[in-house]
Amino acid sequence: MIKNRICVVVVLIICMFKCRVDDSGNQICGNTSFFPVFSDYTSTDILGIQTGLYDSTDWVNDTNWLICEENLFPQFQNLTKGFEKYSNIQISPAFPNPTNSSIIFNYSKESDVRFSFRIVNKNLKIIRSLDSIYNNSVLINVKDVVSASDKIVRIYYFFERNDSCLYKGHGDLKIN
Repeated sequence: MIKNRICVVVVLIICMFKCRVDDSGNQICGNTSFFPVFSDYTSTDILGIQTGLYDSTDWVNDTNWLICEENLFPQFQNLTKGFEKYSNIQISPAFPNPTNSSIIFNYSKESDVRFSFRIVNKNLKIIRSLDSIYNNSVLINVKDVVSASDKIVRIYYFFERNDSCLYKGHGDLKIN
C-alpha cells in the first residue's frame, strides 16, 4: 500500500515538471517557476551601440538551460555539452533593440562552427528559426512574424561543431 502511494507521488512529480504542448503549439511547463521569464532587454541603437538598458543574462554563454528551452532544438539532445571546448565565440547584442522591423545579430566564430537560432514568444512558441548557419551575421525580419501581443520576444541560439555544443544563450528583443 505504501509502495503504491510512493509510486503515485513520484508519477505526479514527474508530470508536474514535464513540458507539454497546448492546442496552439505553445510549450507549457507544469510548474511555472521552471519557465523562463521575459522581462528585461539590452537596448542598442542602429549601429549596435548599447544605449541604456542592460540585461546581464542577454547575449552571454548560458550553460543552464531549462528542459523547455533545450526542447526548442531537437538536435540539441544529441549533442555533447562540450562547453569546456570553448571555441573563441564572441557575441554582440542584436540591434537595433527595440525594433519594429529587422535586427542584425553579429557574432564571430571559427569557420567550421555552425550557428542555429529560434525566436520565440513568451509561451516559447517558435515564430522564426534557422539551423546550421556558417555566416558571422544574420539579418532577421521580425516585423512579419510577431503578433500585436508580442512586446518582448527571445532569440535562443547555440553554436556547435562536430556534434558538440560550444556556446549557447539567449537575448531578448523589445518589439515596438
